[in-house]
Amino acid sequence: MKRLVILAIILAAGISAYPQATRSARVKSSEKGSEKKEAVSRSSSKQVNRSATTKSVNAQTTRSATRQSDQKSTNRSATRQNVQKSTNSSAQKRVATPPARKSNSDRVVRSSSNESRTNATESRTVNRATNPQSKSGSVSSGSSANRSRSTDLKKSSSATRTRPNSVTTDASATRSRSIDEPGEVRVKGSGATRSFREANGALIGEDGRTIRHQNNEIFAKRKYRVDYDNYSSLRRSDEFRRIHRDYHNWYSHRAVRVIHHTRFIPVPIDVRRVRYVYRRPVHVHLVWTPTLFHRFMYYYPTHTYWDVDFGREIETISAYDAVGYVGTVRRVYGEVKEVFYSNEDNNYVLYIGQPFPYHDMSLVVPYEVMREITRNPRRYFEDRMIWSVGLINTWEGKPEMIIRDEEQIRRY
Repeated sequence: MKRLVILAIILAAGISAYPQATRSARVKSSEKGSEKKEAVSRSSSKQVNRSATTKSVNAQTTRSATRQSDQKSTNRSATRQNVQKSTNSSAQKRVATPPARKSNSDRVVRSSSNESRTNATESRTVNRATNPQSKSGSVSSGSSANRSRSTDLKKSSSATRTRPNSVTTDASATRSRSIDEPGEVRVKGSGATRSFREANGALIGEDGRTIRHQNNEIFAKRKYRVDYDNYSSLRRSDEFRRIHRDYHNWYSHRAVRVIHHTRFIPVPIDVRRVRYVYRRPVHVHLVWTPTLFHRFMYYYPTHTYWDVDFGREIETISAYDAVGYVGTVRRVYGEVKEVFYSNEDNNYVLYIGQPFPYHDMSLVVPYEVMREITRNPRRYFEDRMIWSVGLINTWEGKPEMIIRDEEQIRRY
């Protein structure tokens, strides 16, 4: 019984609480619906206001446009009336002026020319007043004509540029150049630069084959920055300008060696070329690449004309034949007969073939570079076969090569 009484009490309490909960839920839903209706009404009112403002703005713009068009039409009509008045006044003046008593041929010609000029000016003014776009067309045509003339002038100037017939490699020519302005570089074979390209350390030709070379094995050290886009940006860099200034100062202050007497009896070069043939070194496959070209520009910064064809192999020649390759980069081999140290300019000079002044070729090695190679140059180089890669120059009428890096010279 007790249990039944408890259940009855619980049921009565639940039945009494249910309508109150349903009423609260209905009130909440009605409040949410009213809020949504208010938001919708607000958005609609905003849209109506926006449309009204856009309509007012469009109406104002159309009114201003119509006013401007009316002003333009009135201005055009006024200009036409002024032109007509000026033409009528000029015609009246012509009628009022009496004819000249002396009718000479010169006066008749002058009057006819004056009338033609006035007619031309009147027609120009009328055309400008009636067609305002004609002026812009004439200006554009004149600008296009000027552009065509400028392009023709550029073509003619580029066509008249010529390369120097001779390569000046003397010390006097380098002294005449300014230090701060290295000058322009002339590179042979612009088509070769398009034919070959360097990518990921490999040179690829037109046929798609990779050109093998040993440049990275011979020149392993990274002493200079050579990853420039082209040679002009390299020459504008601060590093190259500093090297150019230092090289120019060093080359212009070189000492000239003089021997007053000697007991050495030289052997003619024609006899030595046949009897004493230099032993060739092991073949090294060096190829002209953009990286190698930039490296040699650092080696010889004052040299401005380069016989460069990317993809071409650097030729190996004997010291006997170095005279015929002045101004080019070659790999030269021979036997060192004398090592001389100059106290005046602090340079070592290696004489190949014969002692000074009967040598076939000389190699100039600055003191800093020689210290990187060996501490005893006479013992290391005298009566030894060597090969070197560099630019062949002339000094005192004999071929010469300046060694700027220890990787340019090898003993074999």
